[in-house]
Amino acid sequence: MPTRQSCDSRLFNVWGVSYRLYNTSADKTPYLSVVTPADLTIFRNMALRLKRHDVIELEIIDLANTGKSVGRHDGMVVMADRGVPGDRIECEITEVKRSFAFGRLTRLLEPSPLRIAPRCRHFDICGGCSWQYLPYSEQLKYKARFVADGLERIGKLEVLESDAPLGSAEEFYYRNKMEYSFCDEIETATAGMHVRGRYDAIFELEECYLQSAASVAALSKVRSLARELGIPFYNFKSGEGELRFLVVREGKLTGDFMLNLVTFNREFAGREELLARIIEEVEGLTSLFHTINGRKAHVAIGDEVILVHGKLHLAEKIGHLAFQITPFSFFQTNSRQTKVLYDVIRDHAHVQPEQHLLDLFCGCGTIGLYLAKDVASVLGIEINPEAIEMAKQNASLNGIANCEFVSGDVRRLLVELHENERQFDTIVADPPRSGLEQTACRRICRLRAKRIVAVSCNPATLARDLAQFVEAGYRVERVSPVDMFPQTAHVETVVSLVLDE
Repeated sequence: MPTRQSCDSRLFNVWGVSYRLYNTSADKTPYLSVVTPADLTIFRNMALRLKRHDVIELEIIDLANTGKSVGRHDGMVVMADRGVPGDRIECEITEVKRSFAFGRLTRLLEPSPLRIAPRCRHFDICGGCSWQYLPYSEQLKYKARFVADGLERIGKLEVLESDAPLGSAEEFYYRNKMEYSFCDEIETATAGMHVRGRYDAIFELEECYLQSAASVAALSKVRSLARELGIPFYNFKSGEGELRFLVVREGKLTGDFMLNLVTFNREFAGREELLARIIEEVEGLTSLFHTINGRKAHVAIGDEVILVHGKLHLAEKIGHLAFQITPFSFFQTNSRQTKVLYDVIRDHAHVQPEQHLLDLFCGCGTIGLYLAKDVASVLGIEINPEAIEMAKQNASLNGIANCEFVSGDVRRLLVELHENERQFDTIVADPPRSGLEQTACRRICRLRAKRIVAVSCNPATLARDLAQFVEAGYRVERVSPVDMFPQTAHVETVVSLVLDE
């Protein structure tokens, strides 16, 4: 008799007894088998499995570190947008995986006592923020738990001291950079933010509470000027059109205001008038750049950058230091909270006048320069040569002479430092969201610095990297979450480790 695995089957019922009709894959000969209670349970569970576009009721029991809300339906985890723990919602299933599903909130059946009304009219569709319906005090509680859960579950670490998360003094209007997209995929060409979960859909943004009113006004002005002049917006699918991005950067503590218009071609009909009227009609403008990206990749960088008006750099401050920022420099997006973060890093570093500090993934040198006055020397390493040049300029701008900045791959240069027997008391590592990876962790440990300060915006990759440091002989001393991103699920974390000798 053929095995059940080799057959197609159908379930049916005769006089109260359940049967399965098997049809063999070899000769298509049908035969009957009485279904056992265990078989029936499995089959019913398969029949009850969620499918795309199913509409279910869901009680939200938790929040995930992606910002999504979490519920269970017949034992299966379902993650949905815009839910609050305690909500009862109607949810349309949008994607089904093996052991969990994603859903879209279609109707709020019973609100949680925690739920508050979002400020922004675009909240239901915008991908810019995810937690405006949750009081800020509750946001901080969940962020602290995300960090603790990551260290415990992913890193398998026992943490003796974890600080309460340091909240941002500004819950709204804190961002110093925003990247807007142009798009003509829909009936009316528009410019604004991405629809939540869509790389290819943009909605017309009219207000935003993460950035200043001046930033939104600049978008509105450029958008209306482009429409008036008949300049086509870029089409993701066809690759036709001119306007691709408008990037706004602000000096929150200086008042500087930079625009960078990214287009497909260098020259296009209406270019000169558009740029001239932007200069004339956008209030407070201190710099205007035109960047050309003629490639298919939909990113707000390009092969050519032209200064059209004003200063080459945007000025910003962190505490006692002044910084110059180029259109593509990395800089923390919450200027005022950056000082709070860097003060925490300084505390974790236990800075001393005789200390030699290694600053990995240093960007334009902000952390190293901030700590420079309290230590003997700083060596900063960063793969981006433009960022290193900015670090050197920022050191000169602030009269700092004890910092050296080197451009190159961190993993490769760590080998050279070890071979040259360079000694560092403290290593600060602030890698991209993807983390350090095993090779970099191993090479950092070979330098045998007495103290490592790890900075990360991703609790999962942070926990993974910390586990490797612990395995190499370091001990987690202190954990400090710092909220740089209110109204989102993201959280920055500073962790200090000491070498157990």
